[in-house]
Amino acid sequence: FGVKIVPEARVIFRDGVKMQLTSKEFLIVEQLIASPDLIHTRESLMKTMGDNMTERLIDVHVSSVRRKLVKLNMGIQTLRGRGYRISMTA
Repeated sequence: FGVKIVPEARVIFRDGVKMQLTSKEFLIVEQLIASPDLIHTRESLMKTMGDNMTERLIDVHVSSVRRKLVKLNMGIQTLRGRGYRISMTA
């Protein structure tokens, strides 16, 4: 994908563009990029993100990540009733 991930700083780079993420946003992106061909359910994202995570909070974090990934020509594709996966738009 041409994406560089810096976990310690919660930063991702693509084509020279840097994007800073919150810790929860980073967990989502890291999981999606690690297995780009898999469909990740809300439940699998909730497990990754730890206790006190609800489906609604997953939706909020995914929405926030989507807004940020646009600047990297990336996105999160929703597969209705199934889950999410990363998409590269350029």
